[in-house]
Amino acid sequence: MNNGFTKLYNQIITSSIWSEDDKVRIMWITILASADPTGYVSGSIPGMAAIARMDLQDAERSIRILSSPDQYSRSKEHEGRRLDEVDGGWLILNYAKYRAKRDPEKRRQQNREAQARYRRKPIVSKNKPEVSRDKPKAEDRRQKTEDRVRTCSKFREPTAQEVEEYARSIDYTLNGEKFVSHYDANGWIRGKTKMRDWRAAVRYWKTTENEKNGYGSGKIRDAEPVGEFIR
Repeated sequence: MNNGFTKLYNQIITSSIWSEDDKVRIMWITILASADPTGYVSGSIPGMAAIARMDLQDAERSIRILSSPDQYSRSKEHEGRRLDEVDGGWLILNYAKYRAKRDPEKRRQQNREAQARYRRKPIVSKNKPEVSRDKPKAEDRRQKTEDRVRTCSKFREPTAQEVEEYARSIDYTLNGEKFVSHYDANGWIRGKTKMRDWRAAVRYWKTTENEKNGYGSGKIRDAEPVGEFIR
């Protein structure tokens, strides 16, 4: 008995083999289940009778029918015969042909899954980010160090008082309630990603306001996200 898998097409129930009696149908299914990947079935008639749970006479008759021409078979190859007796057993005719067939819907599903896996792959940009040639100031280096330390820990939403206190520490007047309400409304998202450092966001607001005169303190600007405080 071979360990493997045999495809059973639903067209079998509309084929001429299904018009045969139960013994012939049972023997045919038993032979299909016993075939190796090439369609070869190793055994003898008594052995197949024992596997199919039928009398020897019924097994002989069933195999004789399966090995005989069938004028009503949809496949005209081999005159409609299913089996050919070979050394040590039988060969299922057209086995390779039907084994090679693939279910169209299954093939489409496999293609969809492959495309989904491809889309999930991270996109690596070939363009290197621009690097400033100016030597960073000591204050900037210290601030970036503090930012890295803060971003290593889990993000915590600030209170309005914390926002205003930090803004004052960098000589900036900011309405903490407006700041917190703005990001509460969108789930602390900047652009399309989750914020990870609200202090960097405060500094960005300050820089934006200084560069764009004519806006009041704490005015929200629709600007592109800044990489240092988003992810």
